[in-house]
Amino acid sequence: MRHAIILPLLALCACNSESRNATRELEMIYKANGSGDEKCAAKGKLANAYLHEGNQKEYENAKLTADIYCQGVSLDKQAAGY
Repeated sequence: MRHAIILPLLALCACNSESRNATRELEMIYKANGSGDEKCAAKGKLANAYLHEGNQKEYENAKLTADIYCQGVSLDKQAAGY
């Protein structure tokens, strides 16, 4: 019986942990002056975290942000001859 009460509470507590972790990782990459590719991957990871959590609005915003940022990284690499 105790498990029936505890398990739903644990699920509620962990509800947004994936997006929080992805946000922290992105912040750490920025603070460490990570590469454009690292930032692009982290932005995509954040969008996927929102998707896994079922947060449609945040997913759409994060996905659009990641797509635009990653396209810019790609164009910069092309211009630099990579």
